[in-house]
Amino acid sequence: MFFKGPSKSFPETAKIVIGSLLVMILPIFAPIFFLDRFFIEEETDTIHSIEARLERELQVFMFESDPKEVFFKSFYKLFRHLEKKGFTSEAFKGTSGLIPDFLSAQVCGFTSDGTLIIPEGMNCSSKYVVKKLWEDFLYNTALWEQKKLKMFRALFGSQFITPDARDEEGLFHSIGPGSTDGAMIWHKSIGKSGLLSFLPEFPSPLLTITNVLKSVSRKKKFYVFDPGTNYFFGNGNLKESFKRELIKSSLKGGGTFFDGKYFCRSVRHPSGLWVMRAVPFVNRNLHFRMTIRFIGLLFFLLICFWTNRIGTTVLSVLKISPRILILFVLAVAVPALLLISLGIASFKERETILKQQVYEKDLEKLRDADSAYQKHQERLVNMFRRFKKRLGEIGDSEKEFSKIYYPLRLKEEIATLVSFAIDGSIINSDERGNNFEKMLSVFAKETIKKYHKVKVPSSGESFETFAKNLLLSSRIGISGIFDRPDSVFPMALGKKYVSFYWDIVRPTEKSKMACLISSQLRMWDLKFFLSKSLPAGVIAFDNTLRKWSPGFPPIYGMKALAAQALLGNRAVSQIFQYKGTFVLATAFPSLALPAFCYLTFSDLKEVSTWVATFRNFLILGAILTVVLAVLSSMMLSGAILKPIYHLSKGIEAHEKKNLTFKVPELGNDELGRLGQVFNQMMDEMRDVSFAQEVQKSLIPTIMPDFPGYDIGMVNFTATDLGGDYCDALPMPDNRLLLITGDVTGHGIASALLTAMAKTICYLNASEGKGLQTLVERLNRLVNEAVHKKKLMTIVAAIIDGTSNSLEWTCVGHPYPLFRKADGSVTMLQMPQYPLGVRSKAQWKTGFFEMEPGSSLLFYTDGLVESLNPKGEMFDFGNLQKVFSDVRSDSAKGIIAEILYEFRSHTQGIPCADDLTLLVFRRKNCTQT
Repeated sequence: MFFKGPSKSFPETAKIVIGSLLVMILPIFAPIFFLDRFFIEEETDTIHSIEARLERELQVFMFESDPKEVFFKSFYKLFRHLEKKGFTSEAFKGTSGLIPDFLSAQVCGFTSDGTLIIPEGMNCSSKYVVKKLWEDFLYNTALWEQKKLKMFRALFGSQFITPDARDEEGLFHSIGPGSTDGAMIWHKSIGKSGLLSFLPEFPSPLLTITNVLKSVSRKKKFYVFDPGTNYFFGNGNLKESFKRELIKSSLKGGGTFFDGKYFCRSVRHPSGLWVMRAVPFVNRNLHFRMTIRFIGLLFFLLICFWTNRIGTTVLSVLKISPRILILFVLAVAVPALLLISLGIASFKERETILKQQVYEKDLEKLRDADSAYQKHQERLVNMFRRFKKRLGEIGDSEKEFSKIYYPLRLKEEIATLVSFAIDGSIINSDERGNNFEKMLSVFAKETIKKYHKVKVPSSGESFETFAKNLLLSSRIGISGIFDRPDSVFPMALGKKYVSFYWDIVRPTEKSKMACLISSQLRMWDLKFFLSKSLPAGVIAFDNTLRKWSPGFPPIYGMKALAAQALLGNRAVSQIFQYKGTFVLATAFPSLALPAFCYLTFSDLKEVSTWVATFRNFLILGAILTVVLAVLSSMMLSGAILKPIYHLSKGIEAHEKKNLTFKVPELGNDELGRLGQVFNQMMDEMRDVSFAQEVQKSLIPTIMPDFPGYDIGMVNFTATDLGGDYCDALPMPDNRLLLITGDVTGHGIASALLTAMAKTICYLNASEGKGLQTLVERLNRLVNEAVHKKKLMTIVAAIIDGTSNSLEWTCVGHPYPLFRKADGSVTMLQMPQYPLGVRSKAQWKTGFFEMEPGSSLLFYTDGLVESLNPKGEMFDFGNLQKVFSDVRSDSAKGIIAEILYEFRSHTQGIPCADDLTLLVFRRKNCTQT
């Protein structure tokens, strides 16, 4: 001991020290471990909480820095300001900055009498056009649209349609040459007052983020990295370590890291930028844990000093029964404490499972929303069918047609309804004389000709010829509609999306109708679906219009969650605190409705109740375990000593590889059966030892003599029996077969397959057969001998010593490396399925010449996939570099250098897989 005491012999001192360790170390350090485990779990929870918080804040920041969201929020900020002051002329003063200048938005306000006023600090370059458009919105002057459409489209884009914008008050309306170049928002207030603003084109995300960061508090540190220009910026001091981590994150796909004093997380922005959020983080638990450990160690040393002074131990003064009682109690009571500490982790796991169940339930509810829309579409088809049946019943009466159609039109249940006679003429229609009606007539004539097999007269107009060519053209993507009668076909008419329906009808005496065409506006259809058919507890978010249905969610941050789901095109969830309780919110991007996202949330109170119940049961179980341990030890202390003694001797024999040792008969109880199993295990170990010797003989220890070349190979198995095979076999005509193979798995089955593969390779080499024959034989072996229960990869080559040409093949194996005399290394790539995947296949081979000083490296994946203590693989890049930098001019020397670098990388971490290397080198002219 380290303390001076009465003089004792070494055996006595050792006995005292061992006794002290047995009796004292567990009671002292077990509570310390328990506390340490508790603080570790608390620290882990804190880190996870911070990570979730950073993820949430990054999502919110990216969403709020979206140009659309900035425009949307600033528009309503200005609108609320003006509405609060009644949209008077004075209200428009002092509005500078409410809509950021970097948006370059055009802004027009209107007073209650309709006077156009430009808010202070803003501009509008086309006041006349905007004023006319505002009048059109107020009075719904649809008759003026044809006259003004050209003027409006000159400002808002070639696809602008006034009714579309009129129907989208307070929502985004896409404008510009395309469909998403810019946006317009208008909102009416009292009287003729209101606000209209539009962006011809959205600014770049980089410009938006830069300006949004200026308004973010410096306490919330955000940093942005542009990989394209290597540009960094943020709202705080950007440390060099942050720059390095942002660059690493861009290469790794984002993540979390700790930079001394800051906890940071980075994610990829949809535009390709990388955004990072950093918060200060001090690990106070670490200092407290170190203090507890020091106190525990000090207390343990004091106990050791005391036992050394009294010259004896607690165990030495007790008989066997109480001695076993103490040891048994310690052996069970301490794990009981550990059980409680580990139970903390089990609570977390159980809580995660319960939350996952809630998430799956909510996700199923959201998927049902998509199913509900599919059913809603079926309802739409049935509605069109009822119209068709009803029109057939009322005949050709225009009056009866009006009674059916116009009430439905007013209720927004149908947009268009047109019926045609067998000659293509219109019987009843809600469209008269416009181009759309003419287009429908052309469509009806084509369907009547196709399905009724009759000749339909042509009007001879140029428009009809143009419309016919347009409808039948595959370029616009609707030619397939002619093959789908009696079904709904989604299509776009200008900027309006409709559900188009048509069907062929057999004319009757009462009704001349031969074809029916009907359509429903998608916006009407969605309005009906979201208000009537959406499952309870589910809300929908339209990302295009920035609209919630049936109402805005009560939880802040749900819009960011919806944006995350739409952006990643996957279901996401997040825990929010709402009204003093935690709720799990789930978002799911719709598969049936593009740009739509469904959301729902569930209370997690039930989950918390379950976790508390499990915690109580676990504590009760730990207490009962200790009580039962005391009672059981009193009965079992004498009965287990002798069997334990013999079993311990058997363990010693096993450790010393004394495979001839046998445990004597111990009875018919569990310990007796354990002794029998132990003896059987020793017999099997003898078989395994013999199999090891056999497998070792498969790898040649002496390389064949092949003039002008040097061969080296090495093989290490991860377990007693491995699945790697490596060989160099002479062939007739001064040729040599080199092969390295890897059978999936380990154990006797893999070792047996490698032995059979050895036989086939030897037979193939002795017969002088080529690589094609070898691969076919090995593939037949894997398919027929093991019935595809195993797979095998190989890389093989045949070198002609006369011409120095080499034929090679790689079948599902890691690609070999070829090193020229100048040190350049090439990976010989040849992708092929492993042996056993296909019973019949065509195998590829390649050819090249072995130049003097060049080397060829075969290896198995156990080399490149081995990990170091940091969890990093040795990987192909390191192997290529090491192989390129070797200095040795012998195959064994090259292998030695590779293994040196490999062991330096793994730092003693054992290989998880077998490792095999084969180096084949052509000697230099001087060596030859």
